[in-house]
Amino acid sequence: ARTTDETRGHLQEEVEKLYRRNVDRLLETRFSRVRLLRVSASFQKVAREMGELERKAERAARPFKVDSAEFDRLAVLSTRRSRKGKEAFEQLGGDAERIAAAFQKIQEIQRTLHKRESDIRMDREAVRDAIRQYRDASRETLQAKSELTEANLRLVVSIAKKYTNRG
Repeated sequence: ARTTDETRGHLQEEVEKLYRRNVDRLLETRFSRVRLLRVSASFQKVAREMGELERKAERAARPFKVDSAEFDRLAVLSTRRSRKGKEAFEQLGGDAERIAAAFQKIQEIQRTLHKRESDIRMDREAVRDAIRQYRDASRETLQAKSELTEANLRLVVSIAKKYTNRG
């Protein structure tokens, strides 16, 4: 059964509420900025490594003119003796050794990716979402700081004009 839009909305609200509660907890514990930056840097490093592994898998499948997910599907099919198996084999170029080598390489990359996901207890999509949220929050923070600095500068100039009696 698919999740309805209403249920999905409720679930997203619940996740947002939990997220805000966790942020509040971090703030209450006075989680140091330095530690947060270290955690962020480590997380971004893992995200970059995962992205590089995904690109390696795509590069391994590129000579076959398909993406890595489609290559996996076709490589498994190409080992069968059915009509679809033969079509998949031909679509991948008809070289069993080359297909097997690429399949093995992509499988090894996928195992490494799954291990990383298991280590950090997040799948790739969740990592991408977290990085996007962090970048958005960083951008908003920078914008707010910039606006505050500009407002303070305007205030100082206004006070200086009144003080020097030129305004």
